[in-house]
Amino acid sequence: MTSTADKKSKTISIGWACFWIGVVIMLFIHTSILFSGPLFLAAFILSIVGITQNKVASGVILLLASLIVPPVIAIGTIALSIDSSIQQIETDNLRKENEKKLALRYISFEEVRWWYKRSYMEARGKIRNKGTKKVEYIKVCVEWVDKNDKVLDTDWTYAVGSEGLRPGVAKSFRVSVPIDKRAETIQYYIMDD
Repeated sequence: MTSTADKKSKTISIGWACFWIGVVIMLFIHTSILFSGPLFLAAFILSIVGITQNKVASGVILLLASLIVPPVIAIGTIALSIDSSIQQIETDNLRKENEKKLALRYISFEEVRWWYKRSYMEARGKIRNKGTKKVEYIKVCVEWVDKNDKVLDTDWTYAVGSEGLRPGVAKSFRVSVPIDKRAETIQYYIMDD
């Protein structure tokens, strides 16, 4: 026959077993509250039973462990998951930026001209996608330059927005700034944000 002392020590031991199995499940199965929750509840209840059986110190330690450890593990798991998601988003954004920079190398200018128009200087032209991928948000920058190659004025426009520029397709752009009679020529290029 089992003695009362054996039952008392088994109560706390079973409580600790439930606790540690719950911890292992939480650490290795991230959506495990359905599985580990009942184990922590059992550990909590067994800790109270242990306290009532005069195993006060071990019962209180088990009680505190079953109240404190599960939320700490849950918060840590959530924090790691969020960190992993943020890193994945940053990696995806960096990959997209690099792909866009590569795709912008295949954007070429055609028929770019400029002139004075009333109180403005206006530049017009086309850009063409000579690459193999659609490119979105293409910024064209135009600089008006004097005879000493000093930039007098600069402006830019989105020649292409979210609609994108498919391979082989051309799109017109227009940029204007207030007139400056010192302007001799223009320089133009694709801005890569």
